[in-house]
Amino acid sequence: MRFARLRYAALLAGLLALVAAGCTSPAPDDSPAPDASPDEGVTAAPVEDEDGLLPSPNAPDDEPPTTTTTTLVQAAVAAGQLDEPTGLMYRVWGQFNDPRLPREYRGESASHDSAALNQAVRELDTLPAEVAEAVGPYLLRPTDPQSAFSHSPDGAGDSQNDGDNQDGEDSDAEAGAEGAEARGWQQAALTWTQVNAPENNDPAGRQCPGDWETRASDQVPIRVWICADRGAGTVGAEEALEAVIGIVDGTVPEMTKPVPEGMGPPKPDRPADDPHPDSDDKVDIYLLDAGWLGPERRGEVSRIDSGAGGLAIPTRPAGRTASSGYVLIDAGVLEDHGTGPDSELARVVVHEVFHVLQFAHHDHLDERWLIEGTATWAERYYLPGDFGDEHLRHLHRMQREDDSLVAETHPDKPYATALWAMFMEQTAGAQSIFNTWQDLSGTGGAHEDVLAAINAYVPVETRFPDFVMRMVNANPAGNPIGTRFVHLDPNFPDDVLPPMPDHDLGDDALTIDHTGVPGLGYEYHIVYPEGSREETAGVRVTVELQDEGTPKMEAIVRDERGRYSRRTVSLTPDGSEFCVAGILMLIVSNSHTDPGAALSGEATVERIHDLHCDPPAGELLLEMEGQYDDPPTATPVTIHAEVHWNGALQVHLEQTEDGGAPAPLPPIPGFDEDDLRPPSLDDGVTRYSGAGSLWSVHGSFRSERCSPYLGCEDHVVEQRFEGQATLGGMWGETEDGGYLTAEVDDSGMQLHGRLPVTVTTVIHHPRRETTTHTEVEHWPLTCHTGRPFHHVTAGHDIYFPPDRGTTLTGHLNDEDHAVIDVECSQTWQPTTAGSSGTTTFTVNGILIVDD
Repeated sequence: MRFARLRYAALLAGLLALVAAGCTSPAPDDSPAPDASPDEGVTAAPVEDEDGLLPSPNAPDDEPPTTTTTTLVQAAVAAGQLDEPTGLMYRVWGQFNDPRLPREYRGESASHDSAALNQAVRELDTLPAEVAEAVGPYLLRPTDPQSAFSHSPDGAGDSQNDGDNQDGEDSDAEAGAEGAEARGWQQAALTWTQVNAPENNDPAGRQCPGDWETRASDQVPIRVWICADRGAGTVGAEEALEAVIGIVDGTVPEMTKPVPEGMGPPKPDRPADDPHPDSDDKVDIYLLDAGWLGPERRGEVSRIDSGAGGLAIPTRPAGRTASSGYVLIDAGVLEDHGTGPDSELARVVVHEVFHVLQFAHHDHLDERWLIEGTATWAERYYLPGDFGDEHLRHLHRMQREDDSLVAETHPDKPYATALWAMFMEQTAGAQSIFNTWQDLSGTGGAHEDVLAAINAYVPVETRFPDFVMRMVNANPAGNPIGTRFVHLDPNFPDDVLPPMPDHDLGDDALTIDHTGVPGLGYEYHIVYPEGSREETAGVRVTVELQDEGTPKMEAIVRDERGRYSRRTVSLTPDGSEFCVAGILMLIVSNSHTDPGAALSGEATVERIHDLHCDPPAGELLLEMEGQYDDPPTATPVTIHAEVHWNGALQVHLEQTEDGGAPAPLPPIPGFDEDDLRPPSLDDGVTRYSGAGSLWSVHGSFRSERCSPYLGCEDHVVEQRFEGQATLGGMWGETEDGGYLTAEVDDSGMQLHGRLPVTVTTVIHHPRRETTTHTEVEHWPLTCHTGRPFHHVTAGHDIYFPPDRGTTLTGHLNDEDHAVIDVECSQTWQPTTAGSSGTTTFTVNGILIVDD
């Protein structure tokens, strides 16, 4: 049974068209999808998707445009057809719909080439005079009469048409500089030549003909500007200024909190850079009339879409690696898409201001994926609204990516790496992003510097396989993925899986080539062993990969009950053996941080007929929900606490040959081991090892200490619970220490175990720096009974899993004595006078013991 791409359109024919997001995020390609056809050697027959782990239809194939202005110019420079300064000039022109750009370099619409502008700012004093004069006016503040964006009384910045060039002949740099005095770029006059562009692309219609109105925020150091004379049919200047200031005041105070609570403040501006009498040291946001910010356009239209609505430009004062900056925003975004906190304008403002805050740490990183990915992440982090469409577009791009995480293989790719930023937030909190940018200050900004900064908070080589697994984005029975993106944002499009080649597995071995998977790259494959999905088949996977990269292979394995588990494939010559019922997904990742360190080799998948595939014992689902509130009069402080977590324990039991002894327990500070061990059962007990059982957990705890002086949000503890582990049969048998055992007699079963949980604790204190630490705890497998779920340590309220609960027991089913029903359901209220709240803990499941 199998699933192939021929079924994609039939299954989700009703998918809504993807919606563009800001420059901020580029607009999606609207080209029609090619006819679907199965890959060579890939099966095409359908299979029922009963379990939710079959590939989802992906967005239409939209190969990276090869005709953007940037790629066309870079190719010409590489071929020696253009020198580098002229290439830089053309790339800058491509950002602003400059009609002097020759026809052959007018590429398709794409995201802004911010690297070209940053390079022009840094190298302006060393560029040839004619190139500096041609790009310089774009690097002046729009309020400067000499800038490209203003109409000055003396003619500098004016637009004029050159009739000699209306026949379609290409212009060159000399045409742009003709008539301009060689007075240095700060005094350069821009002479326009209308070439190969429609009449409505005349920049004269976009320049501000008079003064600029301005308004400064009274909460943060930001000033907003707009041309006073905007013309008919546009939003009035005062209304526009008020809209942007409202967005700024509602978001930027949070954004500029000191690291690690935010990105820290921007670097102050230098008033002397702007001749306007109202200029100051605040960061400036300029609202330009529609048509200026045309990223790499052909010139067919002068108005841009919201997908390229803003641009941040570094500026003086600048240090070795950091600078101030200002923002250009197309006012058409304001006029076409509303002005509220969930508007496109708000997303553009947050995205571009985040870039300016990045400049305060480092203004010329080589890694555009981190620059745009974290700025795109900031939109969702700081703004309300439904980001589901943007998430879906980013997910499609990342799931089908066959190159490195850090490679810019498509104009959308740097923005789509917002998923990596979401992964960082889920793994180590938003503070990990802010800290990463702070740690980049003073570095060279190379790839190695960026990875070193991230590694301090999210170890890339060890956590990258988890990121790759998270992009499977599935929620089948058994919860093999564990934490998913939807746990961070409920609007994330859950259950949208990657497209992947699928393969039939019969009597002949199957070979899957993994050559070429780059550093920080990945692949997904799905294998269908022949036979009924209600019966298991033995499958062996062996992997031969060279040492160039850092490979890891994982499997998601379906059992005969439709449950899925996450397993690691051994890279030793013996490989790994699995009992598979119908579906085996293979996930290959290369955690090497050098994109050039590609894998070389293949995996072999084959049927084995001598593998004993007993059914697993079953699955237990654990859940805790709790809330606690002190009375408002509690002294010295009022406490609010809440906890939410759920776990899944896929139990595999094998009888021990010698009857076994109770498994040794881990040491628990403050408790005597004899108090923790359940009493031994009488003779006639059969003991089982739970080695190989799979445990996963996801959840959170939060507490607030409220006072009439500090409020309730200044002293907060947040904890995240995550876990994915294969348990041993005794303490210390596995690296993480988790274990599970069972004892069965005529009355039923007792289960004993310790379940490893990675707990990340973030403590916010009103008078101290925020602290974050991560450790592995071992929660007892008990039926919790009435104990508070939190306690005070070092002056903070943290989650406390009760260590003295009742032994978890199972009872023989009256109808089938091979079936044991496990059920624990406890609900209790606080015992403290005046406090309120309810805590509920449940465990439910059915276990099958194979005698």
